[in-house]
Amino acid sequence: MERRPGTFPLRPNLRISCGPGAERAGDLLAGYLGLRGGNGFAPSIWLELASRGPGPEGYQLDIRPHQVLLSATAEAGLLNGVQTLRSLASQENLPCLRIRDVPRLPWRGVLLDVARHHMPLEFLHQFVDVMALHKLNVLHLHLTDDQGWRIEIDGWPRLVDVGAWRPESMVGPAGSSRFDGVPHGGGYTPRPSCGSWCGAPPTAV
Repeated sequence: MERRPGTFPLRPNLRISCGPGAERAGDLLAGYLGLRGGNGFAPSIWLELASRGPGPEGYQLDIRPHQVLLSATAEAGLLNGVQTLRSLASQENLPCLRIRDVPRLPWRGVLLDVARHHMPLEFLHQFVDVMALHKLNVLHLHLTDDQGWRIEIDGWPRLVDVGAWRPESMVGPAGSSRFDGVPHGGGYTPRPSCGSWCGAPPTAV
């Protein structure tokens, strides 16, 4: 990283321009920054796919007082660069600097145990958003255990109708004799049409 003097102002009329293949990353950045779009005289952020760069998940970010350039050889790199801009945009200005960044490890994962305690889909969406901010790229969901079966399997509906629920949960450390008396459960349904695992109560599927 190379620090430079000056700042780039984050104003409501800021323009985001995208080259071919960079549109999704640009839309994501606009959502994070809450932009409405500006005219041709407004400061601009330019996103582009380049023929050369620091690798498929790497990116180059050049912030100057009147323009920001984010480039990468693949969309994954642009998305990582968007997260860097997101983290820098905590104030009204971006610091002027130049970054050339590439992940050291190709697998940067986190495990979430939803077998013991079912988490609603909204929480999973928020969790993935935080993962993206930290540039983690693999989510491992722990879906089955003696505490609950969380994933629907075709032809075996009782795995979630029965196996996803328990009458109560233990309170305190392992081996405790205290229980809360509150039923707990839930499951997730694979939906190919949405391109990811979509959660839903088994009774709603």
